[in-house]
Amino acid sequence: MFILPGLNQRERRMVLTALPVTTLLFLTGVMFAWFVMIPTTIPFLRDFMGDVFRAEWTAGEYIAFLTTLLFWMGLAFEMPAFFFVLGRVGLVEARNLVDNWRLAIVVMTIAAAVITPTVDPFNMLLVTAPLMVLYVMSIFLTGFASRQRRRLEEQA
Repeated sequence: MFILPGLNQRERRMVLTALPVTTLLFLTGVMFAWFVMIPTTIPFLRDFMGDVFRAEWTAGEYIAFLTTLLFWMGLAFEMPAFFFVLGRVGLVEARNLVDNWRLAIVVMTIAAAVITPTVDPFNMLLVTAPLMVLYVMSIFLTGFASRQRRRLEEQA
């Protein structure tokens, strides 16, 4: 609400349309982390090398772990909105995303390794798979945004 008075009607409409979409994407990422990742991650961390050491978590560490995981997964699910905006302003075309899919897989795998709190490949795959689906969604949304931008440029 702070920035709305400084925006023109078209910009105001874009911001008010984007807010529910980005909120929904973020909450989807948080729900994915809560219902899919955490039920598999916590038992793995609890039992990992159980014969060598015993996991003793404090409430502060546990809450920090959960909030960090939830935040980064929520942020990762913002990828389609991010690429839509980049396509809308003309910085990225859908063709670029399709042509650079190999690089995108490497970047998403590295991001999954950073986000994933465990060392096992299964939990890393739990992060990488939705990121790949979101990347495909980003390609379609970027193509849609680019067409909208071109149409507006032709009308002007």
